[in-house]
Amino acid sequence: MAEIKYSPAALSDLEDIGDYIAEELKSPDAALNTVSRIQDAIYRLSDFPRICCITDTQAAKLDSKITNARVSWERVPFSDYDLKNNYAETKRLKSRIAEITRNQETTL
Repeated sequence: MAEIKYSPAALSDLEDIGDYIAEELKSPDAALNTVSRIQDAIYRLSDFPRICCITDTQAAKLDSKITNARVSWERVPFSDYDLKNNYAETKRLKSRIAEITRNQETTL
């Protein structure tokens, strides 16, 4: 098991992250959760010290894949208005199915 050593800057950054979430975002529970998750990830490094090792070549390949991706978080494959009227369409279809069912029952 590798020993984890925090630099003063890392400890300060971790504290600043927690303070920002707790005070600026007014969410002390989220701050505690976030700092705990970061610390858990750091502790995992003591068991698997090479878990995050990545070469410059691998990093360049990942950057290239993200840059050249057809779909990304920034570029949505469809506009948001395509999704906004789904409830109305579903309601219309349910009503139409009910109408067709009633018509079939009355003709039988």
